[in-house]
Order: sequence, then C-alpha cells, then structure tokens
Amino acid sequence: MAGYSFTTLNPQIGVVRVYEDGTWASDGEGIIEESELEREKEQKIWDTGDYVPAPEKGDRRVEKNRFTISDNPGLLPQASENVGLGHTFLRHLERCLVHVYVLDLSRPDPVADLNVLREEMEQWQKGLAEREAVVVLNKGDEVDEEVGRQRVEAVRKAVEEEKKGWSVVTVSAKYGLGLDKLVATLSDQVEEKKRLLQFENPSIKPSKPTSFGLKK
Repeated sequence: MAGYSFTTLNPQIGVVRVYEDGTWASDGEGIIEESELEREKEQKIWDTGDYVPAPEKGDRRVEKNRFTISDNPGLLPQASENVGLGHTFLRHLERCLVHVYVLDLSRPDPVADLNVLREEMEQWQKGLAEREAVVVLNKGDEVDEEVGRQRVEAVRKAVEEEKKGWSVVTVSAKYGLGLDKLVATLSDQVEEKKRLLQFENPSIKPSKPTSFGLKK
C-alpha cells in the first residue's frame, strides 16, 4: 500500500480483537491475517459453541468480541459495469453484514464520492447500499480545519437526510487519530447486527463475525 489512490489491488482480510476494558489489539496484535486453515478451525469452534474469549499469553485483558474486516480496493464510477475490475470487488461486498465507506476528506466533495459508491453497489445488487454502515472520513490531517469541518457537516447532513442512523467518524489513519472511536463503533455495529439476525432467525447458529467491507 501507499499514500495514493488504488494501491490496494486485492481484498485484505484481518481480525480485530476488542477487550472488556475498551482497548483493542493494535500494532499487529489484533489485525491478524488468517490462513484458510485457521479460519476453518475457528469457524468450527464458533459453530459448536465452544468458543471462549481468552487473553493472549502474557496479556491479562479479557477479550470481549472480535470481528473480521475486509479492506477492499476502491471502486470507480461504473464499477457495476465492471470498470476497474468492479465486479470482482463488488462480489466481496455481498457477504458483508455491515459496510464501511472510507472517504477522502481532502477531496472537494466527499458527499458526491459517497453517492457514487452507493449507486454502484445498488446497481450491482438491489438493497446492497441500504445495509447498515459506518461512514469514515479519512485524511483529516490534510485539510484546513474549517474546510474539514464543513465537509464533515455536509456528510453528516446527507446521512441524516436519509434517516439512516449511520455513524460518521473522522480519522487520520496516518497519525492513528480517531481509531479508538472507529473500532468501538464497528464493534457495537457488528454485535447489534448479530443479535438482530439471531432474533429474526433463532435457528441460526453462532458464527464467527464476518462483518465489514471497507471501501476507499
């Protein structure tokens, strides 16, 4: 990856661990790139109900929950028509229970960028753009404070006008600012979605939380 657009060429999968004290594993502790064998093994544990979160060796923190996250390559306009390998990337989003729209706050119109992403998703599969989501505004460190505030408010207003109840979080991935709030928001979202799914269909067995499609 690099600091410019479209350097993610394939979805990057990892796991985020959230602890009872509100902290989460970082610096390579909690974002875990999994092998297929490890995923299958953990899925069996979840399916049988034997999963018991436990602190890592040498770590007294108790794990509250964890969720799988997919960092997907950015979508171009007309991705639903397979521009920029759009079909390949959109397929990964079908399996996600909650979507995360990662927007560039240094671009002049984040609202327009959000609308493009949602339109391409809806064109690909009806209802896909209506799933639970978190809107993340990245690169907050690269814009003037007043300009950034105006763009954030514009995004908040656009989300509120549709009465979606989505969270809007501002971060600077470069400096790690806002990430604690983002992880807490994502953790709450996935847990709530899992509860709703099990309430709607009690026959669904507990499964490993695979939840988010990150988009840039």
